[in-house]
Parts: sequence; C-alpha cells; structure tokens
Amino acid sequence: KARRVIEQIEEELERLSEVDDAEVVIAGSKAAVALEFDDQYQGGVDDRLRGIVKERIDSVISGISTVAITADEGVMDAIESLGERLDTMSDMTALQSDLDAIIKKINGMNA
Repeated sequence: KARRVIEQIEEELERLSEVDDAEVVIAGSKAAVALEFDDQYQGGVDDRLRGIVKERIDSVISGISTVAITADEGVMDAIESLGERLDTMSDMTALQSDLDAIIKKINGMNA
C-alpha cells in the first residue's frame, strides 16, 4: 500500500510544470521529497513550491505533518534507494530512522 501511495504522490508532483522527476519516501507522519526541476525553472525550492508540494501530498494521503523538500541530487539518490528498500523492509524502525536522517540533512541544507 505504501508503495502505491508514494507512486501516486510522485505522479502528482511530476505533473507540475517545474518538475521533471520526483522521489518520495513516507514513514509515519513524515515525508521526504526530492525534486529534479525542468531546465526552464530557475526558482528552486521556495515557499510557493513547498505549499504546492504539501497540497499534492495531502490530496493523496492525510496525516503527513512533516514534509522536507530538496533539489539536491545526492539526497534524491538516497530517497530513491530508501524507496526501493521499502518493499523488502520488515523493520519500520530502520526505515523511520533512515528517513529521519534524510529529513535532518535536508533541513540542515535549508537552514
């Protein structure tokens, strides 16, 4: 179920004209989002885009209170790899811990 929700959110985000690719991981009430922007888009991750991303996530799933967004390629790779492990992970604590580390990194970059 989680994989389907994540794919729906990624599809919603990729419909945005600014976004070429999106990677999302959700655990509990937290989401990490990495975006690859269209070459024409120069705005980066600003408050307007944060609001749009949160709205798109809320349209697919409720209860997500923390959303960390980045355009960093390295973090995008980490989110993609965590998402791939989602299918085989039996220990949600490890997933939550990895997601927390990614969110902390994103928040540190945005500080």
